[in-house]
Amino acid sequence: MFTGINCSGYVLQWRIATQCDTSADELYVSFYHYPVAPDAGPRPTFTNGTLSATMAANSPGAGEGSGQWSIYSGQGGAFSDINNASATFTGLARTQYILEWVTSTDCQSLSDFMEVGFFNDGPGENVTDIQGNVYSTVWDWPATAGLQKTWPPLP
Repeated sequence: MFTGINCSGYVLQWRIATQCDTSADELYVSFYHYPVAPDAGPRPTFTNGTLSATMAANSPGAGEGSGQWSIYSGQGGAFSDINNASATFTGLARTQYILEWVTSTDCQSLSDFMEVGFFNDGPGENVTDIQGNVYSTVWDWPATAGLQKTWPPLP
């Protein structure tokens, strides 16, 4: 029996020698436990005032390590359980977050990132053009742009 050190690999050599010849073979033995490749799940953006989202990351199975959520960027926000792949994340209104899902073993950690945004596309302000026409606006925050106002095109 061969006993090695965790997170290590070994090349074991078997050798047979006689008076006439020598024969050898090698075997690689690994005690390295790789984590499950992380998948943080879909990237939702809410525009209806919602302030929480249920995460949908992959969960390491028994003996495959563990997973943990963290906020990579964005102010405020919290997870119901940072170790649960299906945790609820609650954020602040008008905030875009980048969340990190890390799967780990005692040998290595791997990360996947996802974005989630909490916005409320609602009534904005009125805009008046140079002819005196008044147009209502709607707040809009696309996932790929900054805060902006949009309104119907001028007639």
